[in-house]
Amino acid sequence: MVKRISLLLLAPLLLVLLACGDAPTEIILTIDADPVVEAMIDHLELIADDGRNEPRLAETEVEPGAFPKSIGLLEETEAAGPLMIRVVGRLDGVRRIETVARISFEEGTSLERTIYLYEDCIGVFGCSGETTCGRAGVCVPIDAR
Repeated sequence: MVKRISLLLLAPLLLVLLACGDAPTEIILTIDADPVVEAMIDHLELIADDGRNEPRLAETEVEPGAFPKSIGLLEETEAAGPLMIRVVGRLDGVRRIETVARISFEEGTSLERTIYLYEDCIGVFGCSGETTCGRAGVCVPIDAR
Protein backbone atom coordinates (compact mmCIF):
# COMPACT_ATOMS: atom_id res chain seq x y z
CA MET A 1 0.00 0.00 0.00
CA VAL A 2 1.23 3.53 -0.79
CA LYS A 3 0.62 6.39 1.62
CA ARG A 4 -0.67 9.47 -0.26
CA ILE A 5 0.34 13.04 0.46
CA SER A 6 -1.38 15.82 -1.51
CA LEU A 7 0.67 18.92 -2.23
CA LEU A 8 0.00 22.51 -3.27
CA LEU A 9 1.50 24.08 -6.41
CA LEU A 10 2.27 27.47 -4.87
CA ALA A 11 4.84 26.44 -2.26
CA PRO A 12 7.85 24.14 -2.64
CA LEU A 13 6.78 20.56 -2.18
CA LEU A 14 7.74 18.93 1.11
CA LEU A 15 7.75 15.20 1.63
CA VAL A 16 8.73 14.12 5.14
CA LEU A 17 9.65 10.48 5.47
CA LEU A 18 10.41 10.74 9.17
CA ALA A 19 10.41 13.62 11.67
CA CYS A 20 13.39 15.96 11.56
CA GLY A 21 16.28 15.28 13.98
CA ASP A 22 18.98 17.50 15.50
CA ALA A 23 21.44 17.31 12.61
CA PRO A 24 19.70 17.54 9.24
CA THR A 25 20.00 14.42 7.18
CA GLU A 26 18.17 15.40 4.03
CA ILE A 27 17.97 15.30 0.28
CA ILE A 28 16.77 18.42 -1.52
CA LEU A 29 15.36 17.01 -4.74
CA THR A 30 14.60 19.22 -7.74
CA ILE A 31 12.41 17.86 -10.53
CA ASP A 32 12.85 19.66 -13.85
CA ALA A 33 11.53 18.92 -17.33
CA ASP A 34 11.92 19.80 -20.98
CA PRO A 35 9.22 22.27 -22.12
CA VAL A 36 7.58 19.57 -24.29
CA VAL A 37 7.22 17.30 -21.25
CA GLU A 38 5.72 20.11 -19.23
CA ALA A 39 3.14 20.72 -21.95
CA MET A 40 2.27 17.00 -22.20
CA ILE A 41 1.49 16.23 -18.56
CA ASP A 42 -1.12 17.56 -16.17
CA HIS A 43 -0.22 15.56 -13.06
CA LEU A 44 3.05 14.67 -11.36
CA GLU A 45 3.66 11.90 -8.82
CA LEU A 46 6.74 11.19 -6.74
CA ILE A 47 6.97 7.83 -4.99
CA ALA A 48 9.72 7.47 -2.38
CA ASP A 49 10.55 4.01 -1.05
CA ASP A 50 13.27 3.47 1.55
CA GLY A 51 12.62 -0.28 1.69
CA ARG A 52 11.93 -0.10 5.43
CA ASN A 53 8.62 1.76 5.65
CA GLU A 54 5.52 2.08 3.55
CA PRO A 55 6.31 3.96 0.27
CA ARG A 56 5.20 7.60 0.26
CA LEU A 57 3.45 9.34 -2.61
CA ALA A 58 3.58 13.09 -3.20
CA GLU A 59 1.43 14.38 -6.04
CA THR A 60 0.47 17.67 -7.62
CA GLU A 61 -1.24 19.07 -10.68
CA VAL A 62 1.05 20.54 -13.34
CA GLU A 63 0.47 23.76 -15.26
CA PRO A 64 2.74 25.47 -17.81
CA GLY A 65 5.66 27.13 -16.04
CA ALA A 66 5.41 24.73 -13.07
CA PHE A 67 8.98 23.41 -13.31
CA PRO A 68 11.36 23.18 -11.59
CA LYS A 69 9.74 21.78 -8.45
CA SER A 70 11.63 21.25 -5.19
CA ILE A 71 10.97 18.52 -2.66
CA GLY A 72 12.67 18.02 0.70
CA LEU A 73 13.21 14.45 1.87
CA LEU A 74 14.15 14.24 5.56
CA GLU A 75 15.52 11.33 7.58
CA GLU A 76 15.73 11.34 11.41
CA THR A 77 17.25 7.99 12.19
CA GLU A 78 20.68 6.88 11.06
CA ALA A 79 20.90 7.09 7.30
CA ALA A 80 20.07 3.64 6.05
CA GLY A 81 20.20 2.14 2.58
CA PRO A 82 19.23 3.88 -0.62
CA LEU A 83 15.98 5.68 -1.29
CA MET A 84 14.26 4.69 -4.54
CA ILE A 85 12.56 7.69 -6.14
CA ARG A 86 10.05 7.16 -8.98
CA VAL A 87 8.72 10.27 -10.77
CA VAL A 88 5.66 9.76 -12.99
CA GLY A 89 4.08 12.35 -15.28
CA ARG A 90 0.49 11.71 -16.36
CA LEU A 91 -1.97 13.27 -18.79
CA ASP A 92 -5.66 12.61 -18.11
CA GLY A 93 -4.59 9.77 -15.78
CA VAL A 94 -2.45 8.03 -18.40
CA ARG A 95 1.26 7.58 -17.65
CA ARG A 96 3.24 9.57 -20.25
CA ILE A 97 6.71 9.66 -18.73
CA GLU A 98 8.55 8.01 -15.86
CA THR A 99 12.02 8.03 -14.40
CA VAL A 100 13.67 6.33 -11.44
CA ALA A 101 16.62 7.40 -9.29
CA ARG A 102 18.38 5.76 -6.37
CA ILE A 103 19.76 8.22 -3.84
CA SER A 104 21.31 7.49 -0.45
CA PHE A 105 21.02 9.73 2.57
CA GLU A 106 24.34 10.76 4.13
CA GLU A 107 24.11 11.09 7.91
CA GLY A 108 24.12 14.76 8.99
CA THR A 109 24.38 16.00 5.39
CA SER A 110 22.09 18.02 3.13
CA LEU A 111 22.42 16.68 -0.43
CA GLU A 112 21.04 18.42 -3.52
CA ARG A 113 20.02 16.27 -6.49
CA THR A 114 18.07 16.94 -9.70
CA ILE A 115 15.83 14.49 -11.54
CA TYR A 116 15.17 15.58 -15.11
CA LEU A 117 12.25 14.52 -17.31
CA TYR A 118 13.58 14.43 -20.88
CA GLU A 119 11.39 14.90 -23.95
CA ASP A 120 13.01 11.81 -25.52
CA CYS A 121 11.63 9.70 -22.64
CA ILE A 122 7.95 10.37 -23.34
CA GLY A 123 6.38 6.94 -23.77
CA VAL A 124 9.68 5.11 -23.15
CA PHE A 125 9.02 2.46 -20.50
CA GLY A 126 11.39 -0.30 -21.65
CA CYS A 127 14.25 0.38 -19.22
CA SER A 128 14.29 -2.01 -16.30
CA GLY A 129 16.26 -3.22 -13.32
CA GLU A 130 19.13 -0.86 -12.67
CA THR A 131 18.35 1.57 -15.53
CA THR A 132 15.92 4.35 -16.39
CA CYS A 133 15.30 6.56 -19.42
CA GLY A 134 17.82 9.39 -19.75
CA ARG A 135 18.98 11.96 -22.28
CA ALA A 136 18.31 10.93 -25.91
CA GLY A 137 15.93 8.19 -24.70
CA VAL A 138 18.83 5.93 -23.73
CA CYS A 139 18.60 3.68 -20.67
CA VAL A 140 21.06 4.93 -18.01
CA PRO A 141 21.94 3.73 -14.48
CA ILE A 142 19.44 4.74 -11.78
CA ASP A 143 22.11 5.84 -9.30
CA ALA A 144 21.81 9.63 -9.01
CA ARG A 145 25.05 11.57 -8.82
